[in-house]
Amino acid sequence: MSTTPSVGIPTYGKGCAFAADLDKPACGEPSTSHMIVHAEGWGLVTLQSCERHAAIARMAGDLVSEHPFHADCATNDCIVVSNA
Repeated sequence: MSTTPSVGIPTYGKGCAFAADLDKPACGEPSTSHMIVHAEGWGLVTLQSCERHAAIARMAGDLVSEHPFHADCATNDCIVVSNA
């Protein structure tokens, strides 16, 4: 099990993408935050997280932008402003 937050394989849907490790299932709770982080080895990625896992997601890389999760986020139709 990893002890440092990191970015893993892509997930799809409206639920929280946090997983304790790559071979573990995603949390799946309703997402409350949608963010862009610059993650080592991945570059700019979007992450969606429930309230409980948002702080961990923010540590997966350099936080670039964040907004509340809404319906457009689930289909990647939201606008996330990046200052990177």
